[in-house]
Amino acid sequence: MTGRFNDVPRGVSADLRFRQVASFPVYSFINGTIERYQLLDAGFSYRPPILRGGLWALNATNLLNKKHTEFVGGGEIGRLVMTRMQLSF
Repeated sequence: MTGRFNDVPRGVSADLRFRQVASFPVYSFINGTIERYQLLDAGFSYRPPILRGGLWALNATNLLNKKHTEFVGGGEIGRLVMTRMQLSF
């Protein structure tokens, strides 16, 4: 489920995403079960007029820092926050 906001004249956009994965068994070299998890992701971007089409973005996956495992034998994953600056010439 996703909610989005986009204000093109001001160069601002934002989104909020909810992800849910049901528990499932894994049959491979390492067998096991991935437990159910639910995550909230968010993103924000801004196109400052001074950058003439440039973009600054901030994205967060697993915003609430819910520790979970996505691969059998893998470590726990928490929050990840990334920023990006994009310039076009």
